[in-house]
Amino acid sequence: MPARKDIGIDTHLTNVSLLYKNEADAFAMRGLFPQLSVAKDTGKIRRYGREHFIVKNAYKADKGPSRKAEYSVSDLSYSLELHALHDVVSGGDVQNSDAPLAPFEDATEMLTQRLALHEEREIAKIVFTTTAASNSHSLAATAQWSLYSTTSDPIADVQTASLVILKNSGTDANVVGMNYEVAKVVRLHPTVTARVQYVQAAFAEINSFAMLFDVERFVISKAVYNTAKRGATESMAYAVPDNVIVAHVAPSPSVRSASFGYLLTKGSNEFAVRRWEENALGSVARGPAEKIEVEYMRAAKIVGSLCGYLIEDALA
Repeated sequence: MPARKDIGIDTHLTNVSLLYKNEADAFAMRGLFPQLSVAKDTGKIRRYGREHFIVKNAYKADKGPSRKAEYSVSDLSYSLELHALHDVVSGGDVQNSDAPLAPFEDATEMLTQRLALHEEREIAKIVFTTTAASNSHSLAATAQWSLYSTTSDPIADVQTASLVILKNSGTDANVVGMNYEVAKVVRLHPTVTARVQYVQAAFAEINSFAMLFDVERFVISKAVYNTAKRGATESMAYAVPDNVIVAHVAPSPSVRSASFGYLLTKGSNEFAVRRWEENALGSVARGPAEKIEVEYMRAAKIVGSLCGYLIEDALA
């Protein structure tokens, strides 16, 4: 195996990986946060206190001193880890393939999808938990959205969350994140259909309902995964749980601005692909084997928990 510095990025396979990402609209969690490029694996993000909300007597007596106002600053640490998977394409795979490149493309697309699913789950585990947002509430059995009853109201629940975010952070909620099953329930809920029954265009796509919730966009994950252990009977579930996150997310990274989180990225913003020969895994008759490796190095980081609100158990 050559030294890692001698292993180049295979342009053709990287393009296949990128094209696959663009077509795989099931993976949506990366779109929840703006991307922030970082130079180091670990570092710190400056976080200001909430002194801007303090109302203080600012009257100044004639010839007297003004009152002093201060602000506080703390550091929030981050740490990135490299994520990668590989597969081996043998000389026999290539020789017995109808198209010489098919084994390489098949391996690249499989690795890319599995890494995308891994990332979707990793972001979901960070975002859709009560520790991520400073405020949350679990819907009572009679208030769960999937009941389609008069005792449940998705619009009111999201607006309640938005008001809490505004009161605690001074920012407007602009993003709602959920899985596809929850989004379908929202689309068919009586409180929603009653407001759009005379506007047919609103039914064109689920994201059209964002205006009803007074947010800019929905982030909807369609990704599913097998929860069973290897060798056991498959058991499929959504990669994102039936919780809903309401948040204020900055449109782009900037200083002195509030945001629920960022997607910290080092290196490529996409999935990078490497390919090299593994002679020890090949043979004289069939030729050398080649290893395909797909990787990414990025992670979702909650930086402003006051800008988020979690609604738990949207479905019965």
